Amino acid sequence: MSKLPNIEPTATKPFRGALLLADPFLPDPNFSRTVVLLTESGENGAIGFVLNRPSGEDLNDLLNIELPFTVPVFIGGPVEENTLHAVHRIKQDVPGSVEISDGIYWGGELEDLIDCMQSGLADESDVRFFLGYSGWDKEQLVSELKEQSWFLTKSEPSYVFSDDKRLLWKQIMVDMGSDFAVLANAPRHPSLN
Repeated sequence: MSKLPNIEPTATKPFRGALLLADPFLPDPNFSRTVVLLTESGENGAIGFVLNRPSGEDLNDLLNIELPFTVPVFIGGPVEENTLHAVHRIKQDVPGSVEISDGIYWGGELEDLIDCMQSGLADESDVRFFLGYSGWDKEQLVSELKEQSWFLTKSEPSYVFSDDKRLLWKQIMVDMGSDFAVLANAPRHPSLN
């Protein structure tokens, strides 16, 4: 991974395709040390998906289908956890998908995504599935950014589709520069030091 483009650490304007990195001491257990990909951000609020919280579910079992590989499903966030969403980097046109950043797409018809995987146009490293999503009201995320509950940076496909979800938050924090690298190594519970 490479050094990320410098974004002012106090940036408070979320944008489609941004990554949100939780402050290491954010008390909400839904977002503790998470990386959230914003797929929508506008005057009505923001929507995103937690990239580093595996659910333990496999898409094959969840949908009772047979793909030639295991497709992990992630917990996208605490909102509508009974809904299934997808982020992908399939180069072929997938009806219903929206490009949110260079080479990163959100949504699309589920059948078309599965067809792409069954036909070999995509594999488990090209698609991320999520149960539920993360959502913020109109000014809620801006307010949380001002409070520095989140740090904002640009996304890269290598992060969104990373195989090592366990270390993703820490890796991106380190890649954001030395000020953030210090935070990346902060203990989860400073009072226990």
